[in-house]
Amino acid sequence: MTRIRDHRTVLHRARVATSLAFLAFGTALGAWTSRIPAIKQRLDLGDGQLAVGLLACPPDRGGRARAARTRA
Repeated sequence: MTRIRDHRTVLHRARVATSLAFLAFGTALGAWTSRIPAIKQRLDLGDGQLAVGLLACPPDRGGRARAARTRA
């Protein structure tokens, strides 16, 4: 019986952690995307320039670049 309770506790904690991760990432994405029009205006970018800039430099690119440098 104790093993079942432990298993349920682990599952509950995993669900809560996953939910919090989605909440955090969703909040960050919402905050970032809401700033795009202001950034576009401040840098005086056209629609095409903004599209190329967003495609060329995704938000997680810095993390992947750092990880690649530390492995080398």
